[in-house]
Amino acid sequence: MPASSAAVAAQVSETTVRKGVDELEAGEEPLGRVRRAGCLDAFRQAGGSQ
Repeated sequence: MPASSAAVAAQVSETTVRKGVDELEAGEEPLGRVRRAGCLDAFRQAGGSQ
């Protein structure tokens, strides 16, 4: 699934999606920031993994 498709589905920038995917794949712990509710669900529905 291209990051651009996930970005459109989540209504965020492609850069944001790429950074999030990189964090998830690296197994990094959250940095204490709050992500908008539903972004990960939209990514998964668009065919992303995790």
